[in-house]
Amino acid sequence: MLPKIDVIRMRCSDGKIVSVEAAAALQSLTLRPLIEDGFDQNIIPIPNVTSDVLSKIFVFCKKHSGAGSSNHKVLKEFDKKFLDVDTNTLYFLLMVSNSCMLSLSLNLIYQKVADLVRGKSPEVIRATFGIQNDFTPEEEAAIRNEHPWAFQ
Repeated sequence: MLPKIDVIRMRCSDGKIVSVEAAAALQSLTLRPLIEDGFDQNIIPIPNVTSDVLSKIFVFCKKHSGAGSSNHKVLKEFDKKFLDVDTNTLYFLLMVSNSCMLSLSLNLIYQKVADLVRGKSPEVIRATFGIQNDFTPEEEAAIRNEHPWAFQ
């Protein structure tokens, strides 16, 4: 039986406190045990995450928790706007979703990343995500020769 908790408070890496409705926070498989154990009297530390990103994730969770709209079309539009961010923000949303074990947002973000890389060359993918090529030309040629199917 879950304790009656209305709001969960979390301290972010920028020092700000984010308050989240328990229904939204309970979607996190990482936070759920803390909440069930009555950790509500304290502030849960969430390192390496800014308050802006954490707030955005839990607005998503609230919308999908049943407290928000149950209309599929409205949720689809909300999800589209949720993912309409730069790649840096997308990265942090992915990291928070992963560390908090929020499968719904994680799957949605994975799909967005897959859509961003689908059909793109390694060079374009590196440019999109700001990834530096750490292979020498010889190493890259060897990889291309070993796995030509990956570069078609």
